[in-house]
Amino acid sequence: MIQNKKKLCFFVKKEPAESFIQNVIENDDTVHEELIMSSKDHNDTFISSLEKSAVYSKKHENVIDTVHEELVIPNKDHHDIFISSPEQSAVVLKKNEEERIKNRNIMRRLIDIVLLLGKTGKPFRGHDESILSNQKGMFREIIDLLARPVETFVALNKMTSVTGQSIFDSINIVLKMINKDWSSVLAVCFDGASSMSGNVGGVQTKCKEQNDKILYVHCYAHCLNLVLIDSICENSSTPNNRLIFNFLGTIQFIYNFIEGSPMRHAILQKVALEAGSHLKSLKSCSITRWACRSEAVSAVKSNYSILIVAIDEIYKNYTIPCMKAKGIGLLHQLQSFEFLLGLHLIEPILKMILKVS
Repeated sequence: MIQNKKKLCFFVKKEPAESFIQNVIENDDTVHEELIMSSKDHNDTFISSLEKSAVYSKKHENVIDTVHEELVIPNKDHHDIFISSPEQSAVVLKKNEEERIKNRNIMRRLIDIVLLLGKTGKPFRGHDESILSNQKGMFREIIDLLARPVETFVALNKMTSVTGQSIFDSINIVLKMINKDWSSVLAVCFDGASSMSGNVGGVQTKCKEQNDKILYVHCYAHCLNLVLIDSICENSSTPNNRLIFNFLGTIQFIYNFIEGSPMRHAILQKVALEAGSHLKSLKSCSITRWACRSEAVSAVKSNYSILIVAIDEIYKNYTIPCMKAKGIGLLHQLQSFEFLLGLHLIEPILKMILKVS
């Protein structure tokens, strides 16, 4: 640091002493003659005596005063000398520290990969490490895998209103919370509701007002959900296909019948305990999320034999007429050919849908 009327900081990027002296005093012949430069291999510069050093410093004192705070002095080796204010130097130091931490984290990741491959005895190199190759080797493949973007859960906000403006305000708050601005947002993905996808007051429109380069994508999982609902709902284009529609209705009725009463749920648990079977929790069929339907169907298939015994015990021991009637009807549905066909037909299909939803 040189203190002379203003505080200035020098940031020098690996520069040979000869080039530094040459840049500063190239027009000062008298001082240049006073300097002895030797040992080119080590870039050492020697000043003949303390008196001559004082002369050099005095002659160039006024030069430093005229240097602008943001002046950049280039030299012949393309290395720059930056002179900046303390505030600017703090910013540079902060960026350098962030870069250092980033590089250190990358190095740690690479070391972990090396340790993993060494511990498991896997080969590092492949036959062809080019970009389009399928034989890059374990080391490159793991690096490429870790370099892919990862979805991260950021926040869950409780909404008191579901208008486009209120939802946008909530998103804006979350962006500020994670120190991001709208210029860093590439795309937004919503369902097709008017409050989300509307061209006037929808959330996607308000997002584009902040950054016109943002892309709006209609959620593919929601699109798939709409197609599936339309294919089996009562008002679909194929009303004669009632098997899946009735099957899903029975799945929901099982949940309502068993979980609607603590006593009936206790009977199901007792039967599972006596049979020594693991009881999988029953799930309700969501109207909007097919992932929940997959879990509901999977639970019924896993607990099928237990459900048959439990419902049979419930309707035989119950004295309430309507509960006995519901139990008899549900038991009949569970043992019907249509239900069993639907159970074995749709359960693997829903598992595949679950992966993309």
